[in-house]
Amino acid sequence: YRRSSRGLGDVYKRQPRIGIAAVQVPTYLHDDGIVVELDDGRIRSARGHLWAEPLEHGLRHALINALEAELGQAIQLGPPQESWHEQVIVFVEQMHGSVDGDFVFHAGWRVVDLAGGTTRTGRISVNERLPGAGYDALVDMHMQQVRALAREIGMGVDDLRAAPEAE
Repeated sequence: YRRSSRGLGDVYKRQPRIGIAAVQVPTYLHDDGIVVELDDGRIRSARGHLWAEPLEHGLRHALINALEAELGQAIQLGPPQESWHEQVIVFVEQMHGSVDGDFVFHAGWRVVDLAGGTTRTGRISVNERLPGAGYDALVDMHMQQVRALAREIGMGVDDLRAAPEAE
């Protein structure tokens, strides 16, 4: 199942009806380096391979871009606004690679209908081998999983919007 990307030109002229209230990441991801798990299970932030911005900020922006493409509408970040119909909250539990070439990504999400209080929740859990070696493959996998997370959230938003008023 894949939606077609819709043009977003006129979308940005309207007030967003959906917003991301929070993208929470664990403290081990607050460092500037790309995070890897060592053979002994310790987590280490790479010294020579840094994110362009703090991962928490970059993840929020990447998720907004992916969700906008998925839903075909503008997404706003911050506290709920009067124009919002739905609010999204994302919590990342793990997101890192390993020196052995594995990738781990565990995250949950919740979409709340702000008028009725109805919610949809979901989880994405990935434990798999990277398709290539090195930090480039790890960064590509990060982006692939952010897009997968946006697809899951988008389906939750669609499901919430399609639900009968009285639930």
